[in-house]
Amino acid sequence: MQRKASIFRREAMEHHREGPKGRGDVLRIAPTWVHRAYWVLMAALVSLLVFGVLGRVDEYASGPALVRVTELTPLVSPAAGVVAHVRVQPGQKVLAGQPLVGLVHAPASPEQAVSQRELTAPFEGVVRDVDARPGQRLEPGQRVLSLTAREAPMTLNVFLPGRFQPLLRPGMALRAELEGFERSYQDLVIVSVGDQLIAPGELKRYLGAELEGRGGTAEAVVLVTARLPGPTFESQGLSFGYVDGMPARAQVRVRSERLLMQLLPGLRGRL
Repeated sequence: MQRKASIFRREAMEHHREGPKGRGDVLRIAPTWVHRAYWVLMAALVSLLVFGVLGRVDEYASGPALVRVTELTPLVSPAAGVVAHVRVQPGQKVLAGQPLVGLVHAPASPEQAVSQRELTAPFEGVVRDVDARPGQRLEPGQRVLSLTAREAPMTLNVFLPGRFQPLLRPGMALRAELEGFERSYQDLVIVSVGDQLIAPGELKRYLGAELEGRGGTAEAVVLVTARLPGPTFESQGLSFGYVDGMPARAQVRVRSERLLMQLLPGLRGRL
């Protein structure tokens, strides 16, 4: 009589009769680098979370600026004439009565001779800017140069976007860079913040006609003033004197916020 076939394999039945001789293990099909990459990824996520909690994002207000010299005294030509020579340059210290510019005046009538005149310093001070050049024709009352007292204060007028006005206050740090002198940064302190905003159309009145195209803006601005530490500044190892109307760019840090608040704005006011 033929034996009925079993539904189980003979090897499986023998293994069952012998009993378990060892525990099985999970089949490992992933390479070793996957396990290491997992921990690297976890470390990166933890670092990102710590940076989000401790890291900060700064917001800056920036705008055009002008060097302004207070108590500026202009010297003008008393009559029409021609500049014969200029004996001084911007930033030079002068004594009272020192010759500055030589002028040649045309005679008022053919009978009169050509007259020469020397403009002298009315007081001891510093030459701030020289407008006259040898051979230049001058009209009566035209400015030749400007002087200030040696201790005359100098300021930097900065025009920042008006939307930042509530965040600005005296004592805040300000960094300025003079145009034409790259990386010659001036770290200053704000001494005053304007109470009113200046409309875009009025800005040119503050900048001056010669700088009209440099500070154009489509929004109202607020005037911020900072005191310059002295009459000169350093650039690439050389010393230069400030000149009234010298243009610059300036910026102020107005706000600093944690990166986490930038990513999740809903947490503001809750942490």
